[in-house]
Amino acid sequence: MRRVPPLSTGNNDVLDGLRQLYALLTAGRTKPLKFLVTVSPVGLVATFRDQDVLVANCYSKSVQRAAVEAFVAEHDAHYFPSYEYVTLTDRKFAWSNHDFRHVRAETVDRIIADVLREYVGESAGQSLLDARGRGTAFLDAKEPETAIKIIETHFETYGADSDLMWIYARALRDVKRFEDAIAACRKIVEADGFFRRSAARSAIFTARQIKDEDTEATMMEWYRINFPDEAEF
Repeated sequence: MRRVPPLSTGNNDVLDGLRQLYALLTAGRTKPLKFLVTVSPVGLVATFRDQDVLVANCYSKSVQRAAVEAFVAEHDAHYFPSYEYVTLTDRKFAWSNHDFRHVRAETVDRIIADVLREYVGESAGQSLLDARGRGTAFLDAKEPETAIKIIETHFETYGADSDLMWIYARALRDVKRFEDAIAACRKIVEADGFFRRSAARSAIFTARQIKDEDTEATMMEWYRINFPDEAEF
């Protein structure tokens, strides 16, 4: 078997880099430094080494993780396990498009919400991220009722958030609360959020499930008013 040449960068190099960064940030400070470090779960897409990129990626992450562990042990610093958070999660909840490179936005929301809770405390923004992340996780896990309960506890504060409302609309549709799902979709369209067009189409398809011609006709007219460029939809 052909031997792979040793790398010039290893655990000690990464550890030395972290030490230098810490020294630079603490030099001349009068207030204590809050130092939080993590390892990115995003994998390599290519490698200069003559080996499979998956093997190279495993080595790269292992070196970084080992160096961070040693650094945190000898400094006033904290490690947040975003790497473990993603890589040890069921892949269908962790990755977008199952490509093992792009972490799902909902998972990122949950990670950031946990970071903020742990190191800053609960806040309006933190709880919104938490609701989005957990709501989507339960929706994906085929537990729409739980997703609905999570989101409804935040209605008073975040009822106008169109991203949260989109999760809510899909959960309502899954439990066959069709009228409520349509109402949620209409709110998203009114808010002119990112999911505006998707919500409008979902409202049409949900109206058809009610199997009432008047309801469907009303919703089709509503769609044409809001999206005149798609009059034939």
